[in-house]
Amino acid sequence: MSKPTVPIVEIELDKLRHLRMDFNALAKVEEVTGKSFLNGVSWQNMTVKDYRALLWACLIHEDPELTLEDVGAMVHVGNVDYITERLTKLWAKSTPETDRPLEGSEAGK
Repeated sequence: MSKPTVPIVEIELDKLRHLRMDFNALAKVEEVTGKSFLNGVSWQNMTVKDYRALLWACLIHEDPELTLEDVGAMVHVGNVDYITERLTKLWAKSTPETDRPLEGSEAGK
């Protein structure tokens, strides 16, 4: 039996990085925010802290030394739409058995 591969999405931030949304990432988001993202993400209901935590949790698999503050410094008004698009793509790749897009994302329209 082959081992399933966790989807990865490239993202250009301070350098080329790779987003990964496995259960470790979801657990880290939950630890930091107190919110479960297991049943989906609604951009309208996310705070800046939630957004930063989600991005951070999806990045630390390849750079465990990254802090929330490091990741927060990578996000600004000029790239938030790009980052949201990359996270939306990751969510879609990570949940292929459903047709459920991130609520409020352009990918769902």
